Amino acid sequence: MGSHSEIDRAKPIGYQKICRPSEEAVLLFPDLELSRQEQDWCNWTPEQLTHEARTRNEYAITTFRTKIDCCEVVHALLGGNPEPVRRGIERFSTNLTGGALERYVFKQARNIRSNADLQKRIEPVLENLTQAALDEGKQYADRGQPDILDNHFRNFYVLAATVARLKPTPSPVLYHDLSTILRPVERELSPSLALVSLPALAYNSKQICDSDREYLPPWQSDPGSVNGYGSGIHTAAYNSRPEVGWSLLTLHPRDVSLFLTTRKLSITRSLVCGIHRKCCHDPDVNDLRLAARFLKLHQALHVINGKHPYSQLPEDLAHKVFGIAEVVGRAIRPSSVHFEGKADLVNIVGSVESYFRTQMAKTNKNVQKDTRGDGIS
Repeated sequence: MGSHSEIDRAKPIGYQKICRPSEEAVLLFPDLELSRQEQDWCNWTPEQLTHEARTRNEYAITTFRTKIDCCEVVHALLGGNPEPVRRGIERFSTNLTGGALERYVFKQARNIRSNADLQKRIEPVLENLTQAALDEGKQYADRGQPDILDNHFRNFYVLAATVARLKPTPSPVLYHDLSTILRPVERELSPSLALVSLPALAYNSKQICDSDREYLPPWQSDPGSVNGYGSGIHTAAYNSRPEVGWSLLTLHPRDVSLFLTTRKLSITRSLVCGIHRKCCHDPDVNDLRLAARFLKLHQALHVINGKHPYSQLPEDLAHKVFGIAEVVGRAIRPSSVHFEGKADLVNIVGSVESYFRTQMAKTNKNVQKDTRGDGIS
């Protein structure tokens, strides 16, 4: 039974696939819990579900199907069964984020990182994914065209990122071997960012470690420089919807500007909402991670919007960015943690906070004038 087997369209889906997450799975990954309507759909046939999607409820049926596919991956993960996990990850990885698994599973991976018993149980899966990531990375590096990202790069990154997210500390074997494999191509932007980003995904507390310090420099580059522009594109792509992000990363450089222009609001919205969640709702975020996340946002917004990027934000996104700046400012200003570029970061955060306070004050003043005017008339 599983998503890779032939599905009988005349039999209820619940008899053919793992539809309902276990109690343990729901405790670990609450977003997988099925609504009453979704539980009822488990008793429908694939044919009935398809008819419902075409005639009335396409979005809800698509969400349901995505959740039960994720349930199968989680079931295999918790059962220590590597192959279905790997297949699921590669299937969902239309971007470097793991697609649906990012939404329903990985954003709550801290629940596994902090559980020693679960770490032992999933060790066979992590070992398998580590070896698979190394194999894919080698195929990408051996191809001899590191500037062209392909499925081997995508698979190596998302498999390695899964290992990083599920472990409480960076895997010495994974990062040592990856560094060796990618050494011939490490001057290319995407592999170099991967080598600093992957270790930073593995954390289980607010404690600051070497990987946090090594993670900062790429996002401190001027967005007008070649490296700064490339890093900003990477951030925008990583936080975009899957079909948009991977397209952005694999475009020829001459086509990137037009692509950004035609999808500016969508990419900006995904970016701001993603960074807002990571800054404002991550209980394990520390000062250096906050600094890196704000710098990534600042850099990417300049790449997407050009000069004066904050003035181009819709009101709802402006409020989110202001919230991010306030959280980062409250953490960084009094912090005893020192790092190169801290003073510059504090100044940037202060400028962003000041700008939005001024804009909000103007908006409130205009609202009060309108209200008084309505009262007189």
